[in-house]
Amino acid sequence: MIFIRQFITQAQNNLNIDIIIFWAFQIFLVYLFLLALSKYKRFSVFKITRGDTSFNDLRSFFTTFTSIIILGIVSIPETANGYKLFILLVDILICFYLCFLNGWFKNKIIGWRQKLQNIEE
Repeated sequence: MIFIRQFITQAQNNLNIDIIIFWAFQIFLVYLFLLALSKYKRFSVFKITRGDTSFNDLRSFFTTFTSIIILGIVSIPETANGYKLFILLVDILICFYLCFLNGWFKNKIIGWRQKLQNIEE
């Protein structure tokens, strides 16, 4: 009987942590979106055409980021009851904007990839 009470108490505590992590991630995503909006200059003189390698990196980042978003929302069903689909669509649209439409964030992704490739083991 004691084990059951401890298990239920621990499950309730974990649920609260999941809710906090879920909403912290949502706040972080909106912050990242607003930061990218403020850093991106729409009327740039230069036009950049991305190569296949860079575009593959952007697609890989988008796929990974979107998978994390989907798994995070699906794994916490009680957190956003009734709004899961809306939150999921908004998160994917923000991710799409960051990965494919915002030049500042695209350059950050390419820079992160180059830094990871230059790490010596």
